[in-house]
Amino acid sequence: MISLIDILSRNNSHFFFNYSILNEIKKKVNYCCLENNEDIIDKCKKENIEIKQVKVSAYYTLTTVTAFLKVVLNNPSKNIVILAIDNLIMPLLFVVFFPFMKKKKYSIILHNNYLTLKNNSLKRVLFKFFVFLYKPKLIVLSPFLKEEYEKEVFCNLSIKSVFHQNYSNFLEPTFSKNKNIIISSPSSHSKIIFQSTFLNHIDFNIVKESRIKFRFVKQNENNRLFNNYIEYSKRPENSEKYYSFIKAADYIFFPLSKEANYRASGVLMDALTVGVNFIGPNVGHFKDIYKEFGLGILYDKYEDLNNILPKLENKRIEITNRFLKETNVKKLINLFYE
Repeated sequence: MISLIDILSRNNSHFFFNYSILNEIKKKVNYCCLENNEDIIDKCKKENIEIKQVKVSAYYTLTTVTAFLKVVLNNPSKNIVILAIDNLIMPLLFVVFFPFMKKKKYSIILHNNYLTLKNNSLKRVLFKFFVFLYKPKLIVLSPFLKEEYEKEVFCNLSIKSVFHQNYSNFLEPTFSKNKNIIISSPSSHSKIIFQSTFLNHIDFNIVKESRIKFRFVKQNENNRLFNNYIEYSKRPENSEKYYSFIKAADYIFFPLSKEANYRASGVLMDALTVGVNFIGPNVGHFKDIYKEFGLGILYDKYEDLNNILPKLENKRIEITNRFLKETNVKKLINLFYE
């Protein structure tokens, strides 16, 4: 029996990532999560997957401590997979309770941890001490991240790397029905993107001639046009509306962002799985996918987009068997049992 634990993700934010693992392992697993992940909890109940829910407090620290004591410290499984971990509270709790937990086998998936661990010496020292005590299997979802962690954070320590899994078991490729070329960004930084990118760097004569429309998401923003080429819409409130937003696009746009560069993008894999190509910075996970599978359109600076936009077509990419094989969730799961 293996135990999968995610006591960080809220409101179904890691739904397909976590469920794709659960769906593959099936009956040989128990799952622990916060009570406000309704979609995956409902799935587990329907498929008779053993599940433990943790009450969500208004205070993050209290929620994390309560969850740790309930589903990590007292977990009967000898093989525990932490699907998401913070950089302070959970490592500290692991250190404090080491005498009671040291005989178990741990695997940890690192998502958004890199920049904090690199730049915050206190958190880095604590995390490295936790790793020294438990010797967990550390897993990242990008070859680029493996190199960066081994060079900048965990020197002389081997990190396991697989490509972020696709979701082809749940999402089907779509076909473009757009007259214009729709470029969408579900990023929460849409306002920043708009101010720093399109107003200052994009030639709207090119946009007009290339029949391009941009769709951005802004928190609590009802649908409205900024001009004839830019539309703002409210952040999708559930997974169904989110995937409708992705599928309606011809391209998903990723801005230059230090934070996004140092994590594997689930949005990127969402888009590629349904056949929507991406435009992204020439770094990190985006560069990995381009080098390995020839997918995506990369840029170094925003001015490069003026050369890219006229060449765009509203057609879907071909999802190859090699892409599906190399990004299959089984590659990640196999690491849990090594």
